Amino acid sequence: MGAWGPGSFQNDDALDWVDSLAEYDDLSFITSTLERAIDEDLVTYHHNYVETENLDNVIAAAEVVAAIKGHPGADIPEEVNEWIQMYHPVVDENIMELTRLVVARALETQELGNLWADLSKYEAWRSVIENLQLRLQN
Repeated sequence: MGAWGPGSFQNDDALDWVDSLAEYDDLSFITSTLERAIDEDLVTYHHNYVETENLDNVIAAAEVVAAIKGHPGADIPEEVNEWIQMYHPVVDENIMELTRLVVARALETQELGNLWADLSKYEAWRSVIENLQLRLQN
């Protein structure tokens, strides 16, 4: 993972995901990202957490959902704001529930938590994810 900070968009995977979002004019890419994170082949069920390889994309997708609902994070890329203004997507309660579930599981992802702990940034990363959870409650 090419990461330079604990922010939701402070890594290469999330920014690549944002670039891919531009190819869609609806929520299908967002929902497929979130659904893939809880697919039985990608979730470690003995702890119910999201596989690290998908986590950066999942967090990016959740951040876009929060932004659509009017609660963007401080580091939301301008491309996301432009995409929202262009397509005016509407997030229903099913997508909100899925997003909340996936973000909750992200907090349980020990592998990434361990990575950030090794980098002495775990509390900062956890704070970012908890802030996202709060913004998704509205």
